[in-house]
Amino acid sequence: MDIFDMNCMLGPTRTDREPAFRTPEALLSEMDRLGIAEALVYASHGVMGHPAEGNAWVVEATADHPRLHPCWAVLPPGTGELPEPEELVAQMRAHGVRAARMFPVAHSFPLLERILRPLLRALAGARIPLILDNGRGSWSHLTDWREVFTIAEAHPGLPLVLAREGGTTARALFGVWDV
Repeated sequence: MDIFDMNCMLGPTRTDREPAFRTPEALLSEMDRLGIAEALVYASHGVMGHPAEGNAWVVEATADHPRLHPCWAVLPPGTGELPEPEELVAQMRAHGVRAARMFPVAHSFPLLERILRPLLRALAGARIPLILDNGRGSWSHLTDWREVFTIAEAHPGLPLVLAREGGTTARALFGVWDV
């Protein structure tokens, strides 16, 4: 069986609380050790620094490594920090970026469909998965589940992934999942 890891961070961290793979080669070595065939990779700087710089870096860092697939950190539109949603999606496609990752806690913004709507529409239209990442905190304490459900219902064509969710989220999620 081929294993595809969708939760890999590349680059140094500020805290060293978790293993950091500073180079693609270090990550690939660990993937080989664990039997992981390919990985979706986001830049540590895209979380702990600025998404635009981290996104450019992860594209360059993964360019010569076909087993590593870049993932971009995204922000709510309208601030000018990243291109407007349609242009962002065009740039993602041009650079072979197949997924986006959002860090509402680390980047200090509320997870609200209303402020994210143009970005969510653009990602859904391109069928680019959006990974929501609340970091190390508990989803049950950090998330207004009504907004997660609103996003999912308002954008049914958007592949939505909750990263780092744990067992306590079952109470919020299991009852609303279509079987």
